[in-house]
Amino acid sequence: MKNFLAYLRLCIKKASKSFLAVTLTVLILAGLLALCATVMINTDKNDVSRQKVKIGVAGDTEGTHLGLGFEAIAQADEISFSVDFIEMTQEEAEMALAEFEISAYVPVPLNYVSSMVKGEDAVLTFVMSKSSADISAVLMSEVAQVLSPLVTDSESGIYAMMDYGYDNDADGMADKITRLNLKYITEILDRSSAFEMRNLGIDTLSTAEYYVCGIITFFLLIFSVACCPLFADKDLPLGRLLMSKGTKVWQISACEYLSYLAVLFLSVTLLSLGGGVICQKIDLGIDPSFAFGLPMSLFPCILMISAMQFAVYELTFGIISGVLAQFVLAAALGYISGCFYPYYMFPQSIQTVASVLPSGITFELLRDNVALRESDSWWICLLYTAAFLIIAVIARRKRLSEETA
Repeated sequence: MKNFLAYLRLCIKKASKSFLAVTLTVLILAGLLALCATVMINTDKNDVSRQKVKIGVAGDTEGTHLGLGFEAIAQADEISFSVDFIEMTQEEAEMALAEFEISAYVPVPLNYVSSMVKGEDAVLTFVMSKSSADISAVLMSEVAQVLSPLVTDSESGIYAMMDYGYDNDADGMADKITRLNLKYITEILDRSSAFEMRNLGIDTLSTAEYYVCGIITFFLLIFSVACCPLFADKDLPLGRLLMSKGTKVWQISACEYLSYLAVLFLSVTLLSLGGGVICQKIDLGIDPSFAFGLPMSLFPCILMISAMQFAVYELTFGIISGVLAQFVLAAALGYISGCFYPYYMFPQSIQTVASVLPSGITFELLRDNVALRESDSWWICLLYTAAFLIIAVIARRKRLSEETA
């Protein structure tokens, strides 16, 4: 036990000497990741054109009541936030649809408005191809199919009322028809009360919250690259000397692991405090309490990821191979777990595999904390921690025995 405590103090002293270099590297790394998160969030927020449905209007509507209607919709209507109506010729519309520049187009027949004024059954066709039919265009088509009979029947009712009034010389019919038309416009065609648009984000989180969780997960995964000075020199002669004095291999590995765990936990704590202060000063869409409570809520994941990284360094030979292995592992786990893209973009089989990986468990725990959901993944983290430490001890014992032989 005396040798164990002495070696633990030695490992902590070695970690403290490297802590300044590690801290500077971590700050640079954290700054780059924060910049990447900012770019991803702003790109997603500002790319409004990707979120809109583009509908082509094929026909000459300039100077007509129909053209004025489209212009009013584009400037003042609620639907302008989700749909773009683009005026073009029939040939341009067909080409744009084939090249996926628009979701669909509506060919406008000649004298369409005058036909409606006369009470004739004028028809507009909603044209889209199966290859370009995204979910938004399909929904627009379904809405058109539902509203078409409603508009047609209402129009027929209004014209029938006009004909009855004119045929029977009803008093005040013009005023009644005007009020009926206004009621029809304000109530039946009021899109703000007909439907509500809600952006549920990703996994019930906003885009900013999702990407912040992803960047934190990737930071934990890539942290070991910055800590290569701690693992650059595996003092095997000292290990053999400790073994000759009765110290167990698992005790040697435990001392080195605990020193690395302390560096990782302290770095996460300092960055969380700094992030919490920034969230208090600047509205980033992140609750400051989430940042302040990050070290404790993430502690099971910190145990697991630090044990995984420690085992990787034990399994590799040389600092260069160790750093490369850590980087490749962090990039692969971060990608497959959805740190860079929404996880639902991957096939269901990959999502299932990612959910049981250390990176996926960490990412899910972070999202649960932000969404204030209950999480019981801490015991999985402890199982992973124990498994990785057992692997590290076996690798260290094998290396010490080979050196001794």
